[in-house]
Amino acid sequence: MLAVLMQAASVIGGLVTLTLAVGFACNPQGAMEKATHRPEKLPMVMAGRYMAFTALAFGAALYGDPVPILYLFAVFSAVSFFDAWIYAREGQPWGPHAAAGAACFVTIALAAALIL
Repeated sequence: MLAVLMQAASVIGGLVTLTLAVGFACNPQGAMEKATHRPEKLPMVMAGRYMAFTALAFGAALYGDPVPILYLFAVFSAVSFFDAWIYAREGQPWGPHAAAGAACFVTIALAAALIL
């Protein structure tokens, strides 16, 4: 029963996050206000996000199971390519984001080789 509650809580958390993601995609200004983010604080917010991504990567590595590692780095890769697409559409430098996304494929390939 506890495992089911844990999974339900995880799904609810995911749905809340998805709601924020849709809000930022459809109405960035409204989502910024709803999430109480301030543009001048975004560099610090991003620092926190990157620290969290680092903690997730280290935690997955310590856990050692290739399935969550593959999934996590697939998500990291998708985020990197999405950022590259955003910048490329605006004529801004996008190479570092695409390179980060591509670099994730090394970890994805290694994890996949262990799963198959």
